[in-house]
Amino acid sequence: MAAQRAQFPIALMARLLEVSRAGFYQWFARRLAASDKQTARVRFDRMVRQLFFDYAQTHGSPRLAAALQRDYGIQVDKKRVAASLKRQGLEAISTRQFRLPPRVRHGGDGPP
Repeated sequence: MAAQRAQFPIALMARLLEVSRAGFYQWFARRLAASDKQTARVRFDRMVRQLFFDYAQTHGSPRLAAALQRDYGIQVDKKRVAASLKRQGLEAISTRQFRLPPRVRHGGDGPP
């Protein structure tokens, strides 16, 4: 029905297909709302991806959520950022800091 709207009146198509006009308009509104959500999600994913690579792939969802708040004024939950990262297949690189062994850190020679 949506594709034929320009050629036939909705009332006629609804009667022939035995559906209500109100049902068609509700379906059509839901379809438009879903595409708006999808557009917003794509835009958000792009923003998260840009920040992720700006921070050299070292920031996870909590730090990226804080950066979105700080840089763009967008308050989002870290779970939404985590879902975006997962959807895009992005994972933060965790680097371990080098630590000296305890015997060297504490000035001893080690075990007797």
